[in-house]
Amino acid sequence: MNRIISRYLSATVLKHYFLVTLVALVVAGLIQILENRQGLLDQADIGPAAILQYALLSAPDTFARLAGFIALVSVLTACVSLLRYSELKVVLVSGLAYGQFILALAPAALVMAGLHFMMDNAVLPLSSVGLHEWNAAHARSGSADAIWVREDRDILKVGHLAAATGTLTGVELFRLNEQGDLVSHLAGPTAELQGGELVFPVARETIAGSHRTTLRHDVKVGTSLDAGLLSALALHPRDSSFWSITQIIERSTATAYPPYVYQLWLQRKLSSPLMTALMVLMLVPLVQYVHRVNTVRLLFAGLAAGFLYFVTDALITGLAEAGSVQPAATWGLPLLLAALLLIPPVLGRSPARPTP
Repeated sequence: MNRIISRYLSATVLKHYFLVTLVALVVAGLIQILENRQGLLDQADIGPAAILQYALLSAPDTFARLAGFIALVSVLTACVSLLRYSELKVVLVSGLAYGQFILALAPAALVMAGLHFMMDNAVLPLSSVGLHEWNAAHARSGSADAIWVREDRDILKVGHLAAATGTLTGVELFRLNEQGDLVSHLAGPTAELQGGELVFPVARETIAGSHRTTLRHDVKVGTSLDAGLLSALALHPRDSSFWSITQIIERSTATAYPPYVYQLWLQRKLSSPLMTALMVLMLVPLVQYVHRVNTVRLLFAGLAAGFLYFVTDALITGLAEAGSVQPAATWGLPLLLAALLLIPPVLGRSPARPTP
């Protein structure tokens, strides 16, 4: 009996999860296209196929931003559905203990957290690179951001990195002394990373304090960068994978953002899927009171609590990204959810059962 209830509860939550995810991605995609109407719909050289490609490449980023909200709405709609057809009463009178109720929802929580982790760490980095390539191919000047990397006392600017070939275009290298003053400036139309060296086939070199520019050929500059590391540095840490961020932290001589930003998003890559799983398990203490509450009140109360949660989460993330709080603060809210899950068993309360 308990196994049947477990499968039914997980299937119900997952059904609502996939439906809410689909609706959220479609609506957010349409809004994004309309917001970028001048760059998409009003350009003669961008056809329906290119717009569809843009929407598909933007979908993982949209999912990563809305994953927590999607989980919240999925739990609320699943709860309302169970309440509407009196299935929740069947679950409550079945005799499931609090721990058994959590185990019944564990499969759905693991699937949703696993999907969140996969999208955040496997799909999002690939789609971000693809979106950057799309912008370079279709968007107007200035829309494709240059890559800025600092390595020891050198600052490298790359206008565009061709991920397939590893060719760098629009390359500039600013060399600084120990005091941070500019020593020289190298600029070339193209460059390549070969065996621990940045190779300029042709480059113009300007020495600081001199107005004279020298044309040089086959210029080689030592570097710890390779094409893979530079591709990782080209992305904001939020768009990178857990493994790419780990690689950047370990090779800290080259960085595009302050170290604490990488530490923050490294921890967010783990805490965000955990938050999704805990959001599902919050259905367990919720059902203690849901059969006594009006459906409309339930939705409004749940959305209000979720709004407060996500605003607080965004505030903590923003402060951590600015260096005002420690990156470990990002674990605060997931740990709060975990604590709320422990309150009923600590107080010795099982899910309330409706009176016949």
